[in-house]
Amino acid sequence: MSAPVEQLQGTLHWGMRGEAARLAVVAWDGRGVDVYDEDGRYEYHLDIDTTERIGVSCWDGGERLWAWSPSGEHGACLTSDDQIKVWSLGDGPACVQSIEVPEETAAVLWGADGVLAAIGGFTLRFVRALTGDVLGDFVNGRDDEEGLAPVEDGDELHGVYTADTWPVRWGDLNLVKDAETAAAELT
Repeated sequence: MSAPVEQLQGTLHWGMRGEAARLAVVAWDGRGVDVYDEDGRYEYHLDIDTTERIGVSCWDGGERLWAWSPSGEHGACLTSDDQIKVWSLGDGPACVQSIEVPEETAAVLWGADGVLAAIGGFTLRFVRALTGDVLGDFVNGRDDEEGLAPVEDGDELHGVYTADTWPVRWGDLNLVKDAETAAAELT
């Protein structure tokens, strides 16, 4: 009887390209991303110095290092130097964009209209994946004597959170400065 093959630890991210499933495996030790087709055949390796900020919540979405575009033609990966690298993954891999993100960003999500969300404990930044244009940049948290603290269960929204604005959906946003202006926009 032989011992099982030791596999590199990492996070698994399924995506679709047309009708075909694809799998991106992000290595835990900063050794890049491997992409496989729906039959488990190796397609290619992306030489990315991936972030080592992977904790116990990487399985449930708290720390998501990779995001597939809805078409499966692109992927985005959080790197160790606080960037998101956007890759074209059509017929062959090519890095098409490098986007600076706030320090301690722990997740990247790909939304509608080519918009990425870079999510951290206190930060949320929306950027266009292929141009790097920042659409929104937010700092959230509970303000206390020692500065920003994580939002906790039971905290009330009014007077506790600090934020320039709150996003309501991805894509084009109509941002207002206060509740009175927002109420007028809704009527």
